[in-house]
Amino acid sequence: MKYDYTALQKLYQESEKQVKAKTADDCTIHLGMAAGHALDLIDTARSAKLILNLTQETEKNVDMAIIPLHTRNVRKKLTPEESRTDIAKKIGAYELFTIYNGIAAANADVQIVFEADGLRLRLQKEDGAVLKFDPQGEIVKALRGFVLSAPDEEFRVLGTLRPFYQALTEQFLSKW
Repeated sequence: MKYDYTALQKLYQESEKQVKAKTADDCTIHLGMAAGHALDLIDTARSAKLILNLTQETEKNVDMAIIPLHTRNVRKKLTPEESRTDIAKKIGAYELFTIYNGIAAANADVQIVFEADGLRLRLQKEDGAVLKFDPQGEIVKALRGFVLSAPDEEFRVLGTLRPFYQALTEQFLSKW
């Protein structure tokens, strides 16, 4: 399966139906929430004329999408920490689906799995070994290094997602 905007909409809507019907399991609930967060990031980026299409080709725009996300959060009067948490949810979800797409395109055995504390990417290597990666957790770590303004301060967003991409490469992709 390839995740694109339409697939995320369907995933979100199906999850919402199952939640309302009280038939959703934890994985369905978390996948639906992740789809909603990723869609929100894509829409927010689009409003700033940034393209995010769940591929490696538009990955450079993820860093820049933090600015319109934080702008919206400042308007909502969120504290820097609340904004950081919101941004982490959206970028973590987006990266989950984007990384999945990239690995699946290479015909690798990759899955999105639910564990007690969230969604992970799971990759079965040819030798039978299993690799797991937590995009959300690594995004949270990377965003700790960001300086975000409070609503009553001069607007600023300073930081880089480079630590996330470094963790992705070192902990996951280089071992594939």
